[in-house]
Amino acid sequence: MAIPASFASHWRRALESGDASGFTNDADMIAFFGATRVYDTLMAMSDTEKDHLIALRTSHPDQFSEAISKDHARRSEAAQAVIAKNRANLGGAPIAPKAPEKPKAKSWDEVIAKFNARGA
Repeated sequence: MAIPASFASHWRRALESGDASGFTNDADMIAFFGATRVYDTLMAMSDTEKDHLIALRTSHPDQFSEAISKDHARRSEAAQAVIAKNRANLGGAPIAPKAPEKPKAKSWDEVIAKFNARGA
């Protein structure tokens, strides 16, 4: 069992036994689901704890969905902050990709003159 020591006792109990009765409210459960989405936390759990987590997620889909939404929003805000910082470092101007330069087309007169010059 490798449940983080920082988890509240009712969170640990939920993972150990699948018992959701210790959650105080929806916000508590949403925070629990958010914390258990962390890769290292999830990978450190035993198979039984993972099974209990899956059962809890299945039996409380609204709270689990809310945790996912909050996580996505947090990541999106962090990404937007990085983008804004990079733009500020570049002087605020967005970088537009350069269009490849097209080779200049020669007129038929130039092509004919060049061909005739070779033959002469």
